[in-house]
Amino acid sequence: MPTSLIKRIGIALLFFLILNALLGRVETQRAKEELVDTSSYDALTPGEFVGTIALAGFRAMAVDMLWVRAIDLWKEKDWYQALTVYRLISKLQPHFEEAWVTNGWNMAINIAVSKRQKGADAEAWEWVERGLDYLKGGSRGTPRAIISITITAG
Repeated sequence: MPTSLIKRIGIALLFFLILNALLGRVETQRAKEELVDTSSYDALTPGEFVGTIALAGFRAMAVDMLWVRAIDLWKEKDWYQALTVYRLISKLQPHFEEAWVTNGWNMAINIAVSKRQKGADAEAWEWVERGLDYLKGGSRGTPRAIISITITAG
């Protein structure tokens, strides 16, 4: 391995470690001043947590790109691919209510209707239940959102 490549990797690693330390200080200050609700990280599995932290400041950009992809999949009526993209968005931005609502709708309506059109009524009802369960999960991630109030009221 050339020494210039090793130097570049070392500089990139050093840069990442410095940014990570600064990000920790910023997050601490934000939590101290109650600018962010840190409880969303408590609900994440270790793998989700590491993925979220590793993206750091690029998380919003990643969510934006995924959201554009989800819109394209929605237009193409590729419900199962959209399902995957919306789940990823929900994991990266657990307080983003629209991702929870849209994916719950996708499961309970779009996928269920497509199953029903194929004559699989029992499987269609399973997708309706999955969609409602997904919305309930979203209501735990977004406790002050309209989805939470609506789901927990009914």
